Amino acid sequence: LFYVLKTPTSSSYRVGAVCQEGNTILYAWAMEAPKLSLPKDVSFEIGQKTPIKFLVVQVHYKNVTKFLPPHNGDDSSGLTLITTKVPTSKQAGVYLMLTDGFIPAHSIEYFETACEFEEDIEIVPFAYRTHAHGLGRVISGYRIRDGKWTEIGRKDPRLPEMFYNTTNPDITVRRGDILAARCTMENTLEHDVAVGLTQNDEMCNFYIMYYVNRAPILNDHICGSNGPPAWYWSDFEDQKKINLQKAPETVSVLPGTQKPLIRNATYGDDDKTEETLVGIPGKFGDINEDEIVDKTIGDMSSNELLRMVHQLANAEGMMKPVTSSYKN
Repeated sequence: LFYVLKTPTSSSYRVGAVCQEGNTILYAWAMEAPKLSLPKDVSFEIGQKTPIKFLVVQVHYKNVTKFLPPHNGDDSSGLTLITTKVPTSKQAGVYLMLTDGFIPAHSIEYFETACEFEEDIEIVPFAYRTHAHGLGRVISGYRIRDGKWTEIGRKDPRLPEMFYNTTNPDITVRRGDILAARCTMENTLEHDVAVGLTQNDEMCNFYIMYYVNRAPILNDHICGSNGPPAWYWSDFEDQKKINLQKAPETVSVLPGTQKPLIRNATYGDDDKTEETLVGIPGKFGDINEDEIVDKTIGDMSSNELLRMVHQLANAEGMMKPVTSSYKN
């Protein structure tokens, strides 16, 4: 993950937060994806006289065995950036759509979010990226203007995780439009799975990379919802404006196929609450990605936090169980 920020917190890797102020995930790469090349005359503005004063690279390892004895392999993880001192005519930014929620065992569920675009800025989406864990099948994003749905992008999140060109290259987003995203999940496991921080949890992310023809870029760059079973597109406050009757039939169709994945998840009355069972808590409000992680970790007891660390490590057989003597 490539963060851009105003103020970092600490150089110590043991500190949970990446940023103290002004945090944005600018770019993410995984699963042998190719490099990202920006359109002509488009760049991200960085420097001490801009809001982006620091760059942070955070690397998530699923398995570090090849770097340890006896393999002792070289770790060349990192990013190569191309910079220029000559300003470009167009400035780029990233908008993130995400949800909380959980999916019952043996079911198909829709994780949905939607937000009205309120800033007096016109953006031009030129690339998108999807992200889920093991249960994601289709992730799609749309602009809704005057009741008409236009696809920004739709992808199987199991493909290489890169920024792909938008479906409609001439699409724009302006004040009064609605941005909507859906992650279609299929859970074939014997247990429920919630949005959370580990590979055993799920995530629903739709990234929009955009540019503006004149500064500034967006100030509010996150759209989040509580997700299922607490929130769906049908819970959007202005149903006339979102016009669900005109939502494309391909929203949950895997690209390259013609068969949609139909939601069949059911919940008991106890599940229909504002807070989901586990994972990232409740309402997002005006917080960024890093604050979401901070809140999640901050709400955990010491035993829950230790259990999460063990879960991450034991998933790859890298840690033996230990007993904690730490008390709440």
